[in-house]
Amino acid sequence: MPGAPSCDVLGYTTDMPDLMAIASVLVGKPGGLTTAEACARGLPMVLLKPIPGQEERNAERLVSLGAAILQPDPLTAGRLAGDLAMNIDRLAPMRDAAGRAGRSDAASVVARHVVALAGHRVRSPVDPLTLQPEHGGTHDPRLGALGLTTLEQDPCPAC
Repeated sequence: MPGAPSCDVLGYTTDMPDLMAIASVLVGKPGGLTTAEACARGLPMVLLKPIPGQEERNAERLVSLGAAILQPDPLTAGRLAGDLAMNIDRLAPMRDAAGRAGRSDAASVVARHVVALAGHRVRSPVDPLTLQPEHGGTHDPRLGALGLTTLEQDPCPAC
């Protein structure tokens, strides 16, 4: 039917970032990485049966923010996702809520906190093409290769 939403069911894939970039709605379980990626993309979710603990808390939080709908029945969840994909007035606020819940720079933020906790201090950004410091300082190949930052070893300020 022209204009009807389409759906592809996939097994394991490494293409999630590309698939999430083109998707209107994600249907799945509320695992930590899946929901974090979806929120970073501003992708609304229809969440299936969460397992007790972390997935339940993820689902509760995302539903309370308006970024997701919890529907444990897979058939009903599929119908709901199709309806959402066709209803921009309902989908747009969910997309906005998911985007507000996410951080597209989360990996860099976490890496900087880990480095700081390890007793390093961030000094200057690295040019990702040359892996050299942009503004002087010393080059740390451990993190420069990741394109994060150059660091100088300093004792932990709290120590």
